Amino acid sequence: LQALPTADPQRRFSDRQIQDLLQKWEGKCRQVRGMASAQDVLAVIEKVYEKEGKAEVPAKVTADVLALPIQAVDDDTVLALLAYSLELEDPDPTDAAKTLPCKYQIYREFNQVCRAWAHAEVEGPLREDWELFKPFVYHLNAAIDALP
Repeated sequence: LQALPTADPQRRFSDRQIQDLLQKWEGKCRQVRGMASAQDVLAVIEKVYEKEGKAEVPAKVTADVLALPIQAVDDDTVLALLAYSLELEDPDPTDAAKTLPCKYQIYREFNQVCRAWAHAEVEGPLREDWELFKPFVYHLNAAIDALP
C-alpha cells in the first residue's frame, strides 16, 4: 500500500493520502482490538442507539448479535477492509480546517480495474492496472474470508 503512489503510473494517489489512510488504520485497529466478543459489539451498537436518541436495541437484534461467533479481527484484515471502504481526502485549499474527497478513490479504481479485467478480451494497457491492484485482490479476499 505504501508503494501505491510510486507504483501507479497514472499517479492517482499521493503519499499523503496513503499515510492518512495508514494513520486511520492504526486507530481502527486499536478500536477493533477492543471488540473481540459479541458483548463488545453489542456495547457499540447500544452506544450508537443512545447517541442517535433511539429506543433500546430491539431484543431480536440483541439476541442475534450475542449469538454471532465474533472473534478478534487481525490488523491485516482491518487494513484491507479499510483500504477498500475509506474515502481518501485532500485538504480544502480554501479552508485548512476542512478536507475534500479525492478525485481518485482506491475502491472505485479497484472496482473499475477488476470489472474491466473480467471483461477484457485483450490485455493491452489494462495489464498494468491489473498488476497494480492484484496484491489488493488477495488481501481483500483474505480479509473477507477471515470475517466470521
